[in-house]
Amino acid sequence: MGRPSTLIGRRDLLGIPKIKVGSCSWLTAGSLAVILGGCGAATHGREPANAATVIMEPVRVQAQADEQGGIVVEAYDARDLLRQGNEALSAGEYAEAVGRYGRLVSEFHDSALVSAAYYNAALCLVRLNRIDEAAERFLT
Repeated sequence: MGRPSTLIGRRDLLGIPKIKVGSCSWLTAGSLAVILGGCGAATHGREPANAATVIMEPVRVQAQADEQGGIVVEAYDARDLLRQGNEALSAGEYAEAVGRYGRLVSEFHDSALVSAAYYNAALCLVRLNRIDEAAERFLT
């Protein structure tokens, strides 16, 4: 059996914690949850008596090599990007927030959160005195 996974202080560019598995690869906590999510008890084609349908937003998973030759896996969804944009907005980092909201719109264009991303981006653009761009977002 391999070494256990350990959560340490490294985070990816989005601020998502990374988990070191063995000696050379890194996983984000979210991607580990996605990977392990399929490890539940099998029903062998039968629907459990207490089953419920849960509709989830899509999750984007990206893997890249890091400087040490390991693999960095990043997993995020529209809600993560909206949360990060909202945190940047609250901190007064309006340009950063606009970028997060824009990423949500471009990567998850079918998400139910797109309208909130457009609206919040417009609020940030008003703060940045980019009124024409803000008007476009408010009208989208």
